[in-house]
Amino acid sequence: MATWVLPALAPLAGDYAFDLHREDQEHTSALLRAGSVMAAVTTDADPVPGCTSTRLGGMSYRPMAAPAFVERWFSDGATATALERAPVVVFDRHDDLQHRYLRDRGVRESPPAHYVPASADYLAAIALGLGWGMLPHQQVRERESDLTDLDPDGAIDVVLYWQQWKLRSAGLDRVREAVLAAARTELDQALIGAATRS
Repeated sequence: MATWVLPALAPLAGDYAFDLHREDQEHTSALLRAGSVMAAVTTDADPVPGCTSTRLGGMSYRPMAAPAFVERWFSDGATATALERAPVVVFDRHDDLQHRYLRDRGVRESPPAHYVPASADYLAAIALGLGWGMLPHQQVRERESDLTDLDPDGAIDVVLYWQQWKLRSAGLDRVREAVLAAARTELDQALIGAATRS
């Protein structure tokens, strides 16, 4: 939300009141199913019943840490042994990106974890050296001088979709267009593919 969705919605704030819900993108479709929201950014390609799904593009997450943290915990690189010991910063208990990276690297033991469920604070926690964590390119560019990439080949790409109720609404259509325009600018265009599905 902090990297590209809020800036997309800001120009509409004078015309519409938003009630935003924060949830990991792998769990936002549950909010649609429950009727808690009218639209969501999600990793689910298949539309929730009564909704449409539009592919937005992808965000690439990279394992990042503060330089001093890297020096202390990863002096020999991001080895499986180092990854089992080094503290990790996890967004919340639904966030699986860090553990997905660890599984991809053959790590069997879960390292100590700090949970920081706010986007700006999550970035700050990593930059301050609490642990390493997966950050999207959009956040890395904000604090590039404060961060070191643990594993340049370790990016995880996450494809995102915009799902919304099929209900025809001028306001919902404007929000959709704002989100799609921001996605074209901010997300990995190489991952843009199929259009809308119902």
